[in-house]
Amino acid sequence: MRSLSATLLAAQEAVSGTPYIRLVFSKGATTYDYTSRLKSLVHYESPYYGEARIWLDNADLAVVDLAGYYVDIGYGYTTGAGNEYSSAPRLWVIQQSNESEEGRLETVLYLEDIWRILREIQNVGALGATAPFFDVNYDGTVDTVYAILEDVLETCADVDLDALAVDDGIIGTLKPKFSINGPGGFEDIATMVYRLMNMTLCFLRPSGNYVGTKLSGFKLVYPQAADVIDYEYYSDQAHFFYQCFWKENVVAPNHIYVIANQAADGTWPSPITGAYQDTTSPSYYDDNGARVDIPEYHFAGDLANQTDADNRATAIYWKNWYELEWGVVVVPHNCGQELFDKVKVYDSRGL
Repeated sequence: MRSLSATLLAAQEAVSGTPYIRLVFSKGATTYDYTSRLKSLVHYESPYYGEARIWLDNADLAVVDLAGYYVDIGYGYTTGAGNEYSSAPRLWVIQQSNESEEGRLETVLYLEDIWRILREIQNVGALGATAPFFDVNYDGTVDTVYAILEDVLETCADVDLDALAVDDGIIGTLKPKFSINGPGGFEDIATMVYRLMNMTLCFLRPSGNYVGTKLSGFKLVYPQAADVIDYEYYSDQAHFFYQCFWKENVVAPNHIYVIANQAADGTWPSPITGAYQDTTSPSYYDDNGARVDIPEYHFAGDLANQTDADNRATAIYWKNWYELEWGVVVVPHNCGQELFDKVKVYDSRGL
């Protein structure tokens, strides 16, 4: 949850107000403020992808070529203190077009977030990798998952990674064997990041209100049931919600096994089996009312002990669980809400 001033918080919870959306496009020291030209905007944020489409009034043909420019869209309201806003994660203009019809000429901008750039960068040469394969190999004795993530994001992609402030028992502890590139082909930065994050219980959230000299920034988030509520929505008081629905999902698979401890020669003389089983989430049931065990198996030969194998199984399960849709709430825009915030909805209807 991004921090909001008291006046901005009050404005977004009021029954009515004047929205304010700031659009300043930048490339180095060159900026264009097109806030007053905004006609329409659609913006999506998801765990590994963000995009937007913006329509600008261009009746005077004064909108310049913005391809490659970035914008930190500022969402807010006009308050007693002026036009206040909180900036969403950075987006880049990847395509620009004009729409013309009788009485209307608008410029349409197509924008994507930092994940788009990471899918296009293969700069492991920054880690000392050389031709022909530009391969990098971490041997599992020195670098933790977080340390490798720092190398990949900050050194290879010029993206800030916040200091490690969460502890899932894995990201700052596990020292994995981790190989990049090789005879099989070349990886982009996003793929490297996916592989690292899938070893953990954490997620990466692009930074809003980013201040820095790099392309953008990431913050690590470790969602837990005990997390404090970031924001509350109500059916009968501010902050109102328009609509909500929630649902229960049958979770399958519900039992993850990880086979670990592969020998250096590729054989498995002493395999270790890690496991995680969910016994509480909705599942399939048989005629006797017993839960149906639905296993899924994974190999992680580089892991060499029971704790790491169990942790990997736990991470695999909960990553699958978090990617299910458990509900939707439609609200007047919350300028400070971010991915992975914990919200609570109070619905008095039907009581």
